[in-house]
Amino acid sequence: ISTTYYQPSLSEPSDYRALEQAGLSVKMSDNLNLKLSLNISHDSRPPQSVKPTDTSYNTALSYQF
Repeated sequence: ISTTYYQPSLSEPSDYRALEQAGLSVKMSDNLNLKLSLNISHDSRPPQSVKPTDTSYNTALSYQF
């Protein structure tokens, strides 16, 4: 599953924020799933001490009773 958000400034189109969220679920057994996700956010004009792109990776195990 993947979702992308794009938020431009209406007064200045070169000023925008974008977010990408992607995820994958892998069935390990009848009750156990491995879930992987990736989040990338980008701000074309971040505050001075902030990086323009932030990336995070997540891993989870899901067990269903």
